[in-house]
Amino acid sequence: MNNWEDIGIVVTSKPFGERYKIVSILTLNHGLSNAIANLNNIDKFTSFAKVRIRHMNRVNHSIGFWKLVKQDTTCINIINTRNRILVCQSICFVLNKFLPQSVSHKDIYEFVDNFISDFVMFSDSEILLLYVYFELFLISKVGFKIQELNIAITQNMNDIKEIISSEQFQNVCHDILKITSNVINNNLANMDNFYRTEISNLINSIVFANNI
Repeated sequence: MNNWEDIGIVVTSKPFGERYKIVSILTLNHGLSNAIANLNNIDKFTSFAKVRIRHMNRVNHSIGFWKLVKQDTTCINIINTRNRILVCQSICFVLNKFLPQSVSHKDIYEFVDNFISDFVMFSDSEILLLYVYFELFLISKVGFKIQELNIAITQNMNDIKEIISSEQFQNVCHDILKITSNVINNNLANMDNFYRTEISNLINSIVFANNI
């Protein structure tokens, strides 16, 4: 049996038959993991929910079941602006597609955890730039280096706020998206991320306005 307990952040959930859903959770110690949850918990396992869960699996190498031990309410649950919704959806999409199953990435977990905790400290325009930084952070932590950009990699949200507010970062944010896009597309198959496209379009208008 492969049973364990961990804390995690819900990334995605989708229906599985009439009574269940498959929930993908980024856990602290077990990486990205998929398992089945009961649909009776309709208000549970929402995207970006911070949870303590128990993974139960009677047969190795088969999908297991989630038992929810605790779920914390976060400010993500009350977002109501387009920019914030797009960023949250794209982060979930990219994490679910990009990270390998059951490989621990504690730095990435802590970044997302900090993102949720400090979500409200960023304005609607800053949140878009924060998404660009998220992709840069993500690919650097899974082993791809982008030294020519010379952007500091940190998960401290106060430092990140200062970085993305700089003229240097805003001038290269589209270059960052092009580079991260190449890395992601070269390591994934058929990744069509509508949310990311919309974010890129919105960033265009922000950078253009700042340069007028």
